[in-house]
Amino acid sequence: DWSSDVCSSDLRKHSRKNPWRNTSKKNSFDIKKALAAMIVISLPLMIVCLVANLVFRLPDVYEYSLTSSNILQNTSLSTTKEEVQKAFSDFMQGKTDELKLIEKTEYKPEDIFSKEDKEAMKSLRTFLNVLLVIGLFSLFITFVVYFFMIRWRVKGIFMDRYKQSLWVFIGVEILNVTIKFVDPLWKHIYGLFMRTSFKEGDNMVLLLGDAFPKQVALFELIVGSVVMALVGYLTWSVAGRKKLFKERWSE
Repeated sequence: DWSSDVCSSDLRKHSRKNPWRNTSKKNSFDIKKALAAMIVISLPLMIVCLVANLVFRLPDVYEYSLTSSNILQNTSLSTTKEEVQKAFSDFMQGKTDELKLIEKTEYKPEDIFSKEDKEAMKSLRTFLNVLLVIGLFSLFITFVVYFFMIRWRVKGIFMDRYKQSLWVFIGVEILNVTIKFVDPLWKHIYGLFMRTSFKEGDNMVLLLGDAFPKQVALFELIVGSVVMALVGYLTWSVAGRKKLFKERWSE
């Protein structure tokens, strides 16, 4: 009996030192970690794609561009600011099949937009449609992740992954602003995507001007930052102040 007790005691000691002991539990797949990791990409992707659609499809950025430049006062075009911004917005929203705006003139009223203008904006709308699909899919993924993170109450993981997604968002916005503020870089990338060159004195180029990409970038940055902050507040409300500033989830 004494020898058996000694043997069992030795076995217990060795079992504690055994490196293969309980490895199945340590190496098992953690669905909570996997789901939380998805928002690092899905959240900023959702915001960037949907905000880009919002900015280009609504008339606000076109109105701001036309108002700030006051370009219509210095051209011979017989149209108003409201008509121009509506023409852009209606086309980008899919209300019209073609970018078109007929001047209000008694003698030979013509469309102010050229064939190149129509092709360029059609390519842009197609690109936005792709971004819209990506954004909506990312929205679905983000919603699912948030639903389960709240339901499972994994606050530490939840908050850490949001903070990582915030850094991804900041990086994407810095890249977006850089591209649209550096004119040669913007024209090169725009040319690759749109595959359209404009003639000198083109009306669309004249109306929107070189400042338009910069204005779009600022609108996207402001709206995107507001949305990211609102999502951050939601995450903070769920995770709590202590989880945001103190608790760290160990890998």
